[in-house]
Amino acid sequence: MPNLSLPYTKWPHLKGLTLADPHFHTPQPVEMLLGADILSHILLNNTITGPPGTPIAMNSVFGYLLLGKLTFNTNISTPLQVCYSSFDNNNLQRFWELESVPEKRSYTPDEELCESFFRRTHNRDLTGRYVVALPFKVNAPPLGESRQIAVARFHKLEYRLERNPQLKIDYHACLQEYIDLNHMELVDDKPSVGASYYIPHHCVIKPSSQTTRTRVVFDAGCRTTSGYSLNDVLFSGPKLHLDIVDVLLKFRVYRVAFCSDIKQMFRNILLRESDRDFQRILWRRSPEEPLRDYRLRTVTFGVNCSPYLALRTIRQLACDEGERLKLAAAVLLNNVFVDDVITGADSEAQALLLQQELIAICATAGFELRKWHSNSQAVLAAVQPSEFHGERCESVLFSEMEGDKGVNVLGLQWNPRADSFSFKVHVTSRDYTKRAILSEIAKIYDPLGLLSPVTLFAKHLIQLMWLANIGWDEPPPIDILNSWTYFTKELPLLASISFPRYIFNTDDLESIQIHGFADASQVGYAACVYIRHVGKSGDWTRIQTYDEMHTLTCQIEAVLNSRPLCVLSSDASDPLPLTPAHFLVGEPLTAVPDVSLVDENPNHLTRWRWIQQSVQHFWKRWSKEYLHELQQTNKWFQDRGSTLREGTVVVVCDENLPPLQWKLARIHALHPGSDQVVRVVTLRTGNTLFKRPVIKICPLPLQ
Repeated sequence: MPNLSLPYTKWPHLKGLTLADPHFHTPQPVEMLLGADILSHILLNNTITGPPGTPIAMNSVFGYLLLGKLTFNTNISTPLQVCYSSFDNNNLQRFWELESVPEKRSYTPDEELCESFFRRTHNRDLTGRYVVALPFKVNAPPLGESRQIAVARFHKLEYRLERNPQLKIDYHACLQEYIDLNHMELVDDKPSVGASYYIPHHCVIKPSSQTTRTRVVFDAGCRTTSGYSLNDVLFSGPKLHLDIVDVLLKFRVYRVAFCSDIKQMFRNILLRESDRDFQRILWRRSPEEPLRDYRLRTVTFGVNCSPYLALRTIRQLACDEGERLKLAAAVLLNNVFVDDVITGADSEAQALLLQQELIAICATAGFELRKWHSNSQAVLAAVQPSEFHGERCESVLFSEMEGDKGVNVLGLQWNPRADSFSFKVHVTSRDYTKRAILSEIAKIYDPLGLLSPVTLFAKHLIQLMWLANIGWDEPPPIDILNSWTYFTKELPLLASISFPRYIFNTDDLESIQIHGFADASQVGYAACVYIRHVGKSGDWTRIQTYDEMHTLTCQIEAVLNSRPLCVLSSDASDPLPLTPAHFLVGEPLTAVPDVSLVDENPNHLTRWRWIQQSVQHFWKRWSKEYLHELQQTNKWFQDRGSTLREGTVVVVCDENLPPLQWKLARIHALHPGSDQVVRVVTLRTGNTLFKRPVIKICPLPLQ
């Protein structure tokens, strides 16, 4: 609003006033709605009245507000009010696009011009830091006056800061750091309009940040009186960031992995002197001080070309120093996502060498690497505070890591100590509309497709909601709602799942094969690409065929159906149990006892032996957990008066028994202690009597 341009003839009674909206006469989107309940808090004691047909000016904390009726002639049609509702689907679109393979494309003509401009204008100062220039568009439209709106925006910011003392302290500390690091300089001259630009700024709070909780955000998209902003007249440059999936996949092939980030990457790249007037800001520490002009001396976040300039500088650094530091140069070109270095090596010695090269190559351009994380204690120890005068306190010693503590690596949770990836998904919305459900689904971030069985179900729910033809703010049909409710209850279980980061299980790789598989149904389609590798000893990594998998599952099924339920035989000396197998095949399941393979190296086993080892692993763990469950159930009944009796058939705990073998015995005698609590019993199997503590026996579940 307004819905058309208004005549503005520089009314004399408004001359010299700081307006809350300097562009009130041109149509603009509404940025904020304020309730009448705070009107008394923002109005100040000054009202200026002009001649008839002109607005009055009321002073406020934001500047002067214009109110009133304008008299002018115009021919306009009756406007048609159209209501448009949209779903902010950036996250939802990203949810689908994570599975898309990025297309390599050529530079556009504008991107070619931007690239050519960088090559001509960049240089390095005496300290080695890079100096770059703002890539202005050819025949760019002129910039208008921008200081007045920057003043108004600063007053709004100052009003907010004065009402939050801690935020004020943090925000001014951020800008003071700019001065202390020589990233910002005070200027007293007033540049000409068109040859300068004042960038409004405001604060953003990021509680999850380990280093900078309060951040200064610069708005180079704010329009001047000509209708154009600084971002409008600059080339944004080609997108140089690597594909995030590509970076993460590379991260999984290193035995020794580490990550770090480039401290203040943007702010350690200088802007050439002649362009700094286009990065002016206004600042003061308190309303009692005069408002001063400053210039930002470095590449600034919020200017549209800054991501290009920063990443292009990193690439240039790799080219300039690549002959001397080849390992580090390759990492800068292939293993950096924005300011995060995600890399590794095949051995600890190689990782340490690469780490030192990376520190050295970054130092030549004034960059510093910080926040080191690694699955190697030696890599972390090499960058501890004692060696760097206490400036690397973000790095954590391996011995100080918490067992389950993860670090964020490009959106994934990586536990360096366990060297595994994990996920944490929580549904926060209690709203069950189509909009809310889609918003929650979009939060499931799985760039490597490790959660595909889960996300496939979520995408199927999206399909069903579209087919149901419901509105954005309507609840889905009851069947979809029930599926969603059940789905959200189980989502937190993802926290118990982890995936190994390192994809190989041997270091002596001889050859590697890539296998692919795809299938589809009416619900969806999926594809899987996996690696099969062989070591120098000639043993392949284990990739099951269908027949092998079928054999394994059948044997596991036999294990589950062999568990004893109750006594079948009346023979007191040789009790026989009733098992689930009796209901399935009419008799107990048996297996020829095999040698134990539990502790054998799987790479040294034949494929059949490897399957038997898998069955034995399952038996060893499941039988132990099943007996423990029986013990807990028995304890519950004992607490309610049901005690062990002579003649009761029990399972004797024996971890050395082979699969499908359960040792049963009858209680021959009870041996209560002085407190009349039975802790030891005598058991009978055949003609043999022996004693066992109660914690080593389990009554059958159906006695």
